[in-house]
Amino acid sequence: MKTYKIMKVFDCTDMPENVLKKYYDITRGKSNDIWLNWYVHDEQYKPEEHPENTEILYTDERIGYVVKRGVDIISDWLMDNGAKREEVLIKHWW
Repeated sequence: MKTYKIMKVFDCTDMPENVLKKYYDITRGKSNDIWLNWYVHDEQYKPEEHPENTEILYTDERIGYVVKRGVDIISDWLMDNGAKREEVLIKHWW
């Protein structure tokens, strides 16, 4: 039996210029006109490793690590446009 997953889809060309530049820097060398999966705010760090005075988006109570706004501007943009802390697809093209 096949299983399917419903995922949110984003177009990289909808990103503001500074976010799109960062996205292209990270995805350099990828083919044009493909779909890339992206894990929104998948990185967790110790609280002291994050910039001060930034919004905490998620805290893993088990290990004490946090995810804060401003560390990953691509994930911030995705969340501002409907994503949650989840895997999404981004249409990648130039």
